[in-house]
Amino acid sequence: GVRFAEAAVLADTPTFAGVRALGLECWTMRVESSVRRREYLHALTSMENLRGLEAIDLSTSRSRHVAGVVVAAGWRLRQLFLGGNDLGERETALIAEAAHLADLGGLDLSVNRVGDGGAVTIARSRVTAGLSVLNLSNNRIGDRGAIALAESDGHGDVRRLDLRRNPISLRGLTALWDRFGDRVQSDIDNRSTLWED
Repeated sequence: GVRFAEAAVLADTPTFAGVRALGLECWTMRVESSVRRREYLHALTSMENLRGLEAIDLSTSRSRHVAGVVVAAGWRLRQLFLGGNDLGERETALIAEAAHLADLGGLDLSVNRVGDGGAVTIARSRVTAGLSVLNLSNNRIGDRGAIALAESDGHGDVRRLDLRRNPISLRGLTALWDRFGDRVQSDIDNRSTLWED
């Protein structure tokens, strides 16, 4: 695999001038320590070649700091992938409150620790209100978070809301199905599954 430092250096070369999407596939990158990983992530924010970035995948970079990096960078992203980074409510709020991310169409926060509090923050956020794809699978979200999403003023344009592998009861799922119908992905795909033998 490529070292994170090598990827950061490559991103700052003329070859990457005007790049619109960057998938670092961080899970394949070897970094000696979390401190160095954080330094490399912050180095990305100052790279001129990445100023016009519209999509970035920093999934499984094993650093909660990715949320702060994305906010500090000021990128006007349309797609953001931050799955598998141990992000909690605080980091979720950073993303949900970053005005420069208002054009986001897709947000992947799967396999984190968003929880009910983070789901409520997303539900109330004007920044995330226009998402067409929202992946919150495997995030310790229960009924409180699910119902907040179902009752939110925004998110009417969502085409796919992934809430699989979350401890949501039938009460929360019903609220989601009533609002989003088959656009919700859950551990029970739809109501009819409940009554099938």
